[in-house]
Amino acid sequence: MSFPVLSIMLFTPAIGAIVIALLNRPSQQQVRGVALAFSLLSFLLSVYLFIVFDRSKPGMQFEEILCWLPAIGSSYHLGIDGISLIMTLLTTLIGVLVVLVSW
Repeated sequence: MSFPVLSIMLFTPAIGAIVIALLNRPSQQQVRGVALAFSLLSFLLSVYLFIVFDRSKPGMQFEEILCWLPAIGSSYHLGIDGISLIMTLLTTLIGVLVVLVSW
């Protein structure tokens, strides 16, 4: 299994929210800084995916499959194709812009 870039991108906002919740009486600047850091991390990961994505290969790439409950055939499965790659890049870019506009 390769590096789980998609899982990290998926859970980055939740981890950022947990970090903000654990701050002891955070100032508005601290909250904005943490939000910007975690949104930038998501954006940079999506830029990385965009750069290393093989456009000549059809179908899903960067697939992550984890058997979750084998008794019922349930699994955790992530993958990204060309159109979802563009949407992910745009979504993470908008996330960074939203945090910057809130400043």
